[in-house]
Amino acid sequence: MEQFSKFCRTLLPADPFQAMLLLGVVLISFSRQLGWYSRPLVFKYTQSTNALHHFESFMIFAVLLTVFAGCAGYFVCFWPGKHPARRTIVAVLLPAFAGLVLVFYNYTSLVAPTVSVLYRKRSYFVDAAAIAGDWKIFPTAFYTCLLGAILVFLFLLRHAAGRTILPISFAASYDKGELRPGFSRRISILIFSLLAFVFFTSCIASVLGYSMLLSRPSPTSDALSRAIQSVFLLLVAFIIVGSEGLKSVRDVLRFPTARFLGWSCGIGIALGFLVPVLRYLYERAHWAAFDFGRLSPPEFSDVTLRDSWLAALGLIVVAICEEIVLRGLIQPKLLDRFGMHRGIIFAAAIWGAYEFHFYSFARHSIADLLVSVGIFFGTHLALSYLYAWAYLKSDSIIPAIMLHAILNLSTLFRIELDFPGARFARPVVWAVGTLLLFRLWPVVRRIAPAVEIADADPSPAT
Repeated sequence: MEQFSKFCRTLLPADPFQAMLLLGVVLISFSRQLGWYSRPLVFKYTQSTNALHHFESFMIFAVLLTVFAGCAGYFVCFWPGKHPARRTIVAVLLPAFAGLVLVFYNYTSLVAPTVSVLYRKRSYFVDAAAIAGDWKIFPTAFYTCLLGAILVFLFLLRHAAGRTILPISFAASYDKGELRPGFSRRISILIFSLLAFVFFTSCIASVLGYSMLLSRPSPTSDALSRAIQSVFLLLVAFIIVGSEGLKSVRDVLRFPTARFLGWSCGIGIALGFLVPVLRYLYERAHWAAFDFGRLSPPEFSDVTLRDSWLAALGLIVVAICEEIVLRGLIQPKLLDRFGMHRGIIFAAAIWGAYEFHFYSFARHSIADLLVSVGIFFGTHLALSYLYAWAYLKSDSIIPAIMLHAILNLSTLFRIELDFPGARFARPVVWAVGTLLLFRLWPVVRRIAPAVEIADADPSPAT
């Protein structure tokens, strides 16, 4: 247990107050997906269509300030410049608090709408007091962003006292004989792009995906928009890493042995389709016991989504692009820098932060939000270990791409289980399967030999 606690400590920045700054930036950045719209609070004060339209339009501009603060926060954490305090205040704190003030003002406008430019029914102080009294139904995103801004402010107080510094630093790996190179600037920029600017490109991809289908958001349009986003990510990654990055991708795109490729497919099918098959078998048994002769038997195709072929194509594209970027470009650098387990965990954190913008956690209570976010990142951690296992066993990302694609395709099958904890079924199966693979078929991390530099000979050369 003591060794495990020491390992967990190495996952945090070297300075605990740097960890507080990073947590604050993460909260500000993630607040955009938690939902700034509180339906009970809005409809408590107005039912007017014009007021609602004005409220929603103004909210978009107010939230954009907090989105900018989250993006700038990642930049400040790792590239603080010569005046980190000034940069943090101007680029992070001021936009975050300004966005919060505008969001609060937007809600107060619902209490007593403006009659004309020069006249209001009541003062803003009365409106603010009325809204503050309803803090229990205020959106979770507001409190999350506010907490993040407070953590950043507390870090600044510590920084002003000279008790902490920037940029954020993590301890390098101390495995015997392992090289500990720093990240190249291109890889650092790529990671920053994944964490920060992906939100804006996802908005563009969503618009393109929905417009191509001429429909409202659906599983198929979501998969298509994710595919567009992934292709865009791949193109940006290749532009950032340049020719050397392309060479490293070619090195990990080698074909593994046919035997291991077959094992990878079998493992992916077993982990991905175990829950859907068990559900189908249960429904078939229930039909045989109670509805035989009265109803037609259930078909396995009944649980698939409509237009699944287009969604399947999008999910395959997502798997290819994400694995090339994450396992082909970023994962090897993380493994060399931090060792196997920390490298995989950091890759899972980056991947989870990248995919977080694809999901909405609106209308969640605080407790439900913590559980949902925990499941989300726990699932990404388990899958990162699974894909890293395939990559390390074969020195190729092709098995990881196949595993990723198969598990993505398995999500096209609706799983409607009614027992307690049913939403944990798939993540638990994936986590247990990954643990068994590491136990029964362990990975031997090939460590680069230490570089020995001979001492200089002071005698003159002859």
